[in-house]
Amino acid sequence: MVRKLIPCCCLAVLLCFGSFGYANESHLRVGEILEYKAYARSVIYGANEMIKVVSKDTFSGREVYRVHAEMTTVGIVKGLYNYTQVEDLVMDAEGFYPYWIRLNTQEHSKSQQEEIHFNYEVRKATRVVTKNGETSTSEIDLPGFVQDGLSLQFFLRQNRIQEVPHKIYFYGNGHINESNFEVTSVSNPIHLENSTYPKYLQITDNENDITVLIAENRDRLPILVKKIAKIGAIEMRLSKVN
Repeated sequence: MVRKLIPCCCLAVLLCFGSFGYANESHLRVGEILEYKAYARSVIYGANEMIKVVSKDTFSGREVYRVHAEMTTVGIVKGLYNYTQVEDLVMDAEGFYPYWIRLNTQEHSKSQQEEIHFNYEVRKATRVVTKNGETSTSEIDLPGFVQDGLSLQFFLRQNRIQEVPHKIYFYGNGHINESNFEVTSVSNPIHLENSTYPKYLQITDNENDITVLIAENRDRLPILVKKIAKIGAIEMRLSKVN
């Protein structure tokens, strides 16, 4: 689920201000690797993404998961738009909101490193950006617990989502936006490269034209994401699970 090609899933929970509610059991597995293929306009194979749950340990006295993700364009799309993104994430093991994000992007000859530290106690985040050798620091007000494009997919897997609208917050590119999502249970088999999924949740933000499909099974895998990104309309389809 990566912020420029797959920011796709922009949801966030407000634990103190209303939430989806936590599931009783965590299905995350250290060492798990999810691989996705991105299709521009649903037919042009344009990028690969790999997401790995690296470890479970402690951070600032809290249990956390450490996650690593890599995305790069391929084929025709790479020839037109050579783009690579690497993200490292530390997220709370209960709330699945980020404490720390490091994001490295390479776009043609331009590079950028972004590092964000979230302090929910004082409702502030510190953002440090290094772009083409120049570094800038800024502070962001936090309205509550947030999600980014990567932490989001883990949040969705760990929560029981009902068929009602939800107000959420999402962090991306130095800003926090509020969105409203609706959740619908769908029983219409979808056939992907790695498997067929007979039933799934469809999570939709019509205003921002975002759709996320979460398999309704034990693992609750994010199986497909539709989003408008820098290369246009894309679909991220789950292709392999390790």
